[in-house]
Amino acid sequence: MQPGAGEDGYVQVGPRLQVRRDEGGRREDLRRGSQRDHERPGHRRRGTADEYKVLGLAIYRVYQTGAGLSTSEIEAIHQSLGLSTGKSESADTLGGIFDTTVVSGLTPGQIAQAGWLRRSGGGVVPHAFLIGRLEDGTWFLSDQGEDPAVELQAPDVNVLRASTLQAAGGQGRSHLHTGAKPAILPAPWTGAKLLAGREGVRKKAASVVKPGTFLAEVDAGSFTTGERLVAWDFLGTFESISSAHTGYLSSGSGHGALVVELPQGVFNLYKTNPVSDANVGETSIDVSDSKDGLLAGPHIYFHAWLMLGTKLGRKMSAFQIW
Repeated sequence: MQPGAGEDGYVQVGPRLQVRRDEGGRREDLRRGSQRDHERPGHRRRGTADEYKVLGLAIYRVYQTGAGLSTSEIEAIHQSLGLSTGKSESADTLGGIFDTTVVSGLTPGQIAQAGWLRRSGGGVVPHAFLIGRLEDGTWFLSDQGEDPAVELQAPDVNVLRASTLQAAGGQGRSHLHTGAKPAILPAPWTGAKLLAGREGVRKKAASVVKPGTFLAEVDAGSFTTGERLVAWDFLGTFESISSAHTGYLSSGSGHGALVVELPQGVFNLYKTNPVSDANVGETSIDVSDSKDGLLAGPHIYFHAWLMLGTKLGRKMSAFQIW
């Protein structure tokens, strides 16, 4: 299986997730009433829809395929992401997805993956998006397969369904198919699957690069001593290498960092041990002395970067290994 196809892929969701909205990304807020303090511009609420952006991107990318995925293949992806609950319900219309007990029964903080169809080239192709509830009970839809992403919020599931159908109808900014499920082969699974909570996802994320794993050696030259880099703690998941670097800069001092991209477009950040001032400026690994390291072996991730640091807090920019 190729990187990003579901094997060992994962994402982190939760209040510590640091993400940035793409330029041009839009959110339609359908809530009624006065603006509460925690909803004012600039205030970040725990469990906001933004926190699920990386999750939505990961699911969209591993699910996207012209032929669709079987129920067992989708379940395998959920298990590899640490998201499986085993609870699902099929639906034959876009509106019917909102009527499933999986979606209508969501409680604050829960999310579901919707499997449906998207208009493309005069036909339809399988598509995935998220439906969930924020910690304050607000309902949201996050479709990262659109450009720009479609993000809707509503006070209840019925308003969210009506808004989704409106956005998908006519010349709306969503390309979700609004008719009945057509007879296409192979028939893709359509419906809703309840996703697991944050703890299972974080445990899966932290286990991909285990603490103590030898990564590589860096050595500035013949007059310095090479230093072995090993993985330390998992820090979080980001949507770009630049945002991962920002996460590294804000993660305290006394360590370096490793970033691996898996699934595609998801950047996972881990601490590494610090190095000396003599080696902190290196921008490549010592290949011969790294032959037993994770970063010198088979390319099991899409890309990998190192960001070196010292005990006293020097932190360098990322350099790409592959």
